[in-house]
Amino acid sequence: MWRNKWSQKRLEKLCVVTREENGVEEKIRLWKELDQELISGVVNVVEVKEIRHSNPSHMVPNKGGKWRKVLDCRWLNKETTKVHFKIESVKQVMESIQMAEFGKIL
Repeated sequence: MWRNKWSQKRLEKLCVVTREENGVEEKIRLWKELDQELISGVVNVVEVKEIRHSNPSHMVPNKGGKWRKVLDCRWLNKETTKVHFKIESVKQVMESIQMAEFGKIL
């Protein structure tokens, strides 16, 4: 998964708080989003010494006026290998899900 044996160490060195130019409204919305993620169990509270890597996140407005959270994963993407796989066509999927094979009773 890692590009080389030093990738994980480089990411650990980059584990700092960034993007301080956020506006007040964006910060408020980001904290509200984080609170909702904590309540729903998407994220957990950890101690600083447990953090090995973090991706900076911020909020951006959509065209409709709603806000969405964005994770900046550029550094992580640079340090991981790309896995290429072939996506099956709809025809291949339909052939593999024929009733004779899919509906067997064991």
